[in-house]
Amino acid sequence: MSELSYFNPSNMSDNKYTVDICMPYGNNTGSILYNFSYITFYHYNFCVTMVNIEVYSMLALTIPMMILLLLLIFITLFGGIKEDYKWFVFHKAILNFISACIIGAVILFPEVMTNDSGLILILILFLSTVLAIVSVFLLAFTRFFYLYFSHFYHRIFNKKTLTPIILLYDSFFASIIWIDTDYSIFLTLFFMLVTHFCSYLVFLKIKKMMLLVDNQSQLSTYADLSRAATICQLQAYLYSFFLFVQIFFGVFMSYLRLNETLFNIFFIPFIIIEQLDYPIYQIIVTIDASLTVFVLKTYRNVMIQVYKYIKKILLERFFTYENVTPVVPYN
Repeated sequence: MSELSYFNPSNMSDNKYTVDICMPYGNNTGSILYNFSYITFYHYNFCVTMVNIEVYSMLALTIPMMILLLLLIFITLFGGIKEDYKWFVFHKAILNFISACIIGAVILFPEVMTNDSGLILILILFLSTVLAIVSVFLLAFTRFFYLYFSHFYHRIFNKKTLTPIILLYDSFFASIIWIDTDYSIFLTLFFMLVTHFCSYLVFLKIKKMMLLVDNQSQLSTYADLSRAATICQLQAYLYSFFLFVQIFFGVFMSYLRLNETLFNIFFIPFIIIEQLDYPIYQIIVTIDASLTVFVLKTYRNVMIQVYKYIKKILLERFFTYENVTPVVPYN
């Protein structure tokens, strides 16, 4: 993932930022170009352009991302949603919100990246990002388990066990990340494939059940489950794309950059991906949160109720103000 040093537009005017990030000839092994032997000034200038695009993209995307995540968190906590899947949605929203806060902090206070605390922030950012991605599997798997093993579902997933299960799941992946970052990316991709498989099985089960049911209430419930499975699949597609981006970065660094022909072919995609990986992540999280808030029926109903309440309050105040009889001073 791209380096988050000095994320501040004001730093674009001095050369230190761009030299540190896109230095073509120096011996800074931490720079994005990693002392590639085939670097030219064209490569350097393109990298500088992408650095500028990345900074302003992150600035533009952070606010809507945080607003939608806060909506998800507050609706989960105070929206009166009874279904237990809300805690898996809440879990992912919290992890993504941590990532959003770190990105925002780095943009607003770039000086934090100049010391050891910057390394800690990068580690937390990477952990929260990967854990948020793999949390999609929990939602898909629990929906699959609920439909195919309903008699055992509440014995395993209940109020007493949900928190320990989520914490153990996160601890497992955090340990894998600590041991081998590259391996964790491929393991995460595998979990995304399993997420697709679970969602597909949910679709099959719901389709069969809807054919056997005449009750309108049950049909509505199954339709909601089908909608949730669709969202799980879309989330898995989105996050899988982000993982493929990271895999391409690793392949380029390990193999493609060593050959001049391959380097010239893949350098432009590499710099685009390297500089836009966090903006891509922000876009994915924003789409993900939007799908949950505005498509998932339980969350959408809460949003509609809030909208109606705010509209009612505003209308009452407006008409109260309009109907006030003006006081005529007595002469």
